[in-house]
Amino acid sequence: MKRIVFVKRHVWFFRIYKTIIPKYIQDKREVNRSGLLAYDFNDDANYDFDELIQYLTGGADNAEYQSWRIAFDNAVVYRKTTSKNYSGIIRRMFTMEGSEGLSTYIPNGESNSKMNTFYRTLSWYSAAGWNATGW
Repeated sequence: MKRIVFVKRHVWFFRIYKTIIPKYIQDKREVNRSGLLAYDFNDDANYDFDELIQYLTGGADNAEYQSWRIAFDNAVVYRKTTSKNYSGIIRRMFTMEGSEGLSTYIPNGESNSKMNTFYRTLSWYSAAGWNATGW
């Protein structure tokens, strides 16, 4: 029974996410990723999910962010991270401070890049609303 509740919460989470992404990212607009926590150091890195939504909606006081955050807290039943992570790109440890433990890819660069093309094959791409952004 708990598993069914989790799945329902998971679907609710993606419904809210799917409304935010295409609202704030239209016509293949690139997201300024410079202020977002990256989980590695290259153009194909994943970024902190929570920070992306805060950035898009205008911050933690925004009603859309708060709705998303409630859905996030209900969908993610447990999260934990190490204080530091190792990057094979920069060959050293980096802090995970501020990480909420859930990362996301943010399309960028050329539409037909290997990474952007790959992400379009995933069900996550449409479930999260990226297919309505021009990417």
